[in-house]
Amino acid sequence: MRIIFFILHSLLLPISAMALSDGFYNSSYDSAVFTIEEKILGRTCYSMQSSYLAFSCNPAFLANENKQQFRLNIIADSSVKELSDYRYQIANDDLYGLINKIDENSKKPHLMMATSNLWFQSDWWGLSYTPIKSHVVTHIRNTTLPEITALMSTTSELMLRAGAISMYDSNLSLGANLRYVTSEFIRQQFRVIDVIADPNILEIKKNQTVYLEPGLSYKFDVATTPTLSATLTDLAIYKKGDSTENDIALELGLMTSFYIFDYNLRTSIHYSSRNDISNFTDRFRLGGIFEFSPQTSLSFDFAASELGLGVLSQWGYFTYGLGYNRQKLDYKGQSLAWNSELLAEIGLSF
Repeated sequence: MRIIFFILHSLLLPISAMALSDGFYNSSYDSAVFTIEEKILGRTCYSMQSSYLAFSCNPAFLANENKQQFRLNIIADSSVKELSDYRYQIANDDLYGLINKIDENSKKPHLMMATSNLWFQSDWWGLSYTPIKSHVVTHIRNTTLPEITALMSTTSELMLRAGAISMYDSNLSLGANLRYVTSEFIRQQFRVIDVIADPNILEIKKNQTVYLEPGLSYKFDVATTPTLSATLTDLAIYKKGDSTENDIALELGLMTSFYIFDYNLRTSIHYSSRNDISNFTDRFRLGGIFEFSPQTSLSFDFAASELGLGVLSQWGYFTYGLGYNRQKLDYKGQSLAWNSELLAEIGLSF
């Protein structure tokens, strides 16, 4: 136990890494999104054992799970048509079309996402493939001489996730995610007039990265079964292609579990060391999963600048989910407008 607390204490301080120098400080990370549940919980999913239909973000939680499932699904928000246009322009190096599209959305900061996934889980291990995951955040300042900040990415990912119970202490579980990611992305701030004069200023970059993400959890033998957990995310062990920021982050949380009318409610107080978060209070989150049955669950998450609520369910072989997420985008420490997303998921489970 002393070793565990020493590790957590030594890692509690924010990890030193290079954040995006000019841009949105609370949208640089793209957390794993396999279901509506992960999208609603955000980084809190790393300290929560998932519902039966989802895929636990912290690999250590898999050590105590009893699941046999093959899942495939699609998740998108209400801006899926615009997101598709962005993805087409990036794939075809259509820089002028990209700028015009951003200009159409210049009234306020804009955030969009969509992803497709398939994964298999057998108790303590799982394998997943994400053919495409798209994420876009844009903002225009000074409409007279427009200056655009853009975070745009299209990625595909193959991941192995596994967990095991320690042979020395049955309350301690360890695990790891091993992810291979290919990306096409833009993370830039630029003036439109400069791009018109020299289109090469706007770079569409490409890279391949392998991430190793270790995790652990420790379960205490008391009534509400509090579970302390930690996950080190986005630790790159191999890179090829255009360089990106070293966005290593530590995710810490304390989960509790209890029953209300025979339904299981799990909640977590979560801390994130993400160095793109400019306000200290935004590092803390409260999230939860209310599991009515293995086929139906409700997820929620609250933070100083974000809130979300979603439901995930199954009917026969079909899975479906609905969610609402609202967050305040932060540009160089300055709060901008709130952005709201309506989310939908549809898929199959075998």
